[in-house]
Amino acid sequence: MEYNNAQVTGGEGKPPVVKCSVINCLYNKAQECHAKGIEVTTDHPWPTATTSVATACQTFRPQDETIWHPDTV
Repeated sequence: MEYNNAQVTGGEGKPPVVKCSVINCLYNKAQECHAKGIEVTTDHPWPTATTSVATACQTFRPQDETIWHPDTV
């Protein structure tokens, strides 16, 4: 499923602010996500979640790209 993030805006026509507390994420700048787009999935095979703990940010990339292995995503 794809979304055109150009149609999604925050206040005053600005892009929405996505908070991020993962300090070793490549896209985290001052606790805000600066990725061009984000993908959030569930941690299990079915597409529903009952809590935020059951979700996962698939956009995450470690600041040190040498430890990221695409075959594990």
